[in-house]
Amino acid sequence: TIIETALAYANACYDSGEYEQAVSFLRAALDALPEDIELWSKLFEIYKKEGMGQRYLIAAKQFKLHFKNHPMLEEIDKQCIIFKNHTSS
Repeated sequence: TIIETALAYANACYDSGEYEQAVSFLRAALDALPEDIELWSKLFEIYKKEGMGQRYLIAAKQFKLHFKNHPMLEEIDKQCIIFKNHTSS
């Protein structure tokens, strides 16, 4: 499927150290498929692993526009608190 291909490409970019390319590709895929949880999950994973707090916080706001009651929100909110605390200290 398109999503599997997108995830495979993002993973290949990430695995080869091309973090920005992986993020850019995922953002473009999400522009086309904003309701896809797997794409969001991968994006959040990269932001978290690479310590991209500001980007994580922005993506969290965007995610909440599409998914007001999704089970992932609890984990996303926890990570947002961690990033907010990290940037304020």
